[in-house]
Amino acid sequence: MRTRRRSPFSGFNLSFLDVISCGFGAIVLLLVLTKIGEPGALEKAREDLDALIAQLQQEIYEIRGETEIFNRELISREEQLSEEREKVARLRDAEQ
Repeated sequence: MRTRRRSPFSGFNLSFLDVISCGFGAIVLLLVLTKIGEPGALEKAREDLDALIAQLQQEIYEIRGETEIFNRELISREEQLSEEREKVARLRDAEQ
């Protein structure tokens, strides 16, 4: 009679791989199902973000307007300063 040779022991046999594959598939299925149930939350978040973007854009326009006003005032004051310096220089020249 022939004796059968035993194959070396493997910790991962076919049934173990089946169980692991089914577990992984179940997790993926749960993730897919939870994402399907969230469109309302995603839409609400999108609306909130759109409102925030509109608000920030409005603030940017206001800041740009204020910046223009401040720049005009700065130019005006620089012109006044240069005129005052010219007057001081003329007065110094007149004293000498």
